[in-house]
Amino acid sequence: LVFLLVKDSSRTKLFDDVPESHWSYTYVENLVNAGIIVVPADKMFYGEHDITRADMAQWTANLLLKLSPESTADAKRITDEAAPDGGKAIDRYEIAVMVADVYKKLHKGDLPAATKNFKDVPADHWASESVNLLTAEDFMEGYSNGTFRGERTMTRYEAAGLIGKVY
Repeated sequence: LVFLLVKDSSRTKLFDDVPESHWSYTYVENLVNAGIIVVPADKMFYGEHDITRADMAQWTANLLLKLSPESTADAKRITDEAAPDGGKAIDRYEIAVMVADVYKKLHKGDLPAATKNFKDVPADHWASESVNLLTAEDFMEGYSNGTFRGERTMTRYEAAGLIGKVY
């Protein structure tokens, strides 16, 4: 008996800077395969960099279009609203609102009740409903000290994890 080991060359690494052992690799891979994230010509993901408004809006709009193809007007609104400050980093509050709006459009019907309260997100905060929805669904997390830290930016790895969980 002779066994031949043949290397599968049809599978290439998605990004040169995202090792297959990285915690976000499966999320990134699934989002690329779904067309939600596009691999650029340089094949670099820059996962440790903060995600920009433009990239987060594009990923969120692509998620919406993937799961609800008739939502082109909503997807365009998402990217248009991010355009003026597109190159700037986006914070966790803004990301929560953006993603929760899409989740609500996709998830018609009863949404889960808020189950987590964060010391730094009062009930009357402009993003509290979105933060509570996404944390109740375990799409986003707070910190062990009971805070959400909404002013903190999010890395591209973290954003891929969030979009991947929603997808």
